[in-house]
Amino acid sequence: MAAHIEAFCREHDLDEEMAGDVRLALDELITNIIKHGYEDEEEHSIDVNLDFSPDSLTIRVEDDGIPFNPLDVETVDVDVPFDESSIGGWGIHLVKQIMDEANYQYVDGRNRLTLKKKRV
Repeated sequence: MAAHIEAFCREHDLDEEMAGDVRLALDELITNIIKHGYEDEEEHSIDVNLDFSPDSLTIRVEDDGIPFNPLDVETVDVDVPFDESSIGGWGIHLVKQIMDEANYQYVDGRNRLTLKKKRV
């Protein structure tokens, strides 16, 4: 996946900051889906779609895991030192911070998370 993201970013001439944000968001989301999204050992699918327009980048991640809206994850308390905070929530917090828009839907038995990052 990382190679495809790198190729997409080069093809669309995204600056290193935006490319890094895309890599970070997808790494966090895909890792969480694999780790928490499935209750069995069957084969599953995770689809990632990157769509570029002159003013923004849209990322859509769809999976067939258990229904879960990551945008509903309780906000972490950023005033508590990291090593004293509870485990969990930091990754999606980071995704919310680096993306400009986020939308979740559960459609036809699939989680669909759509993220948008404005091109500066």
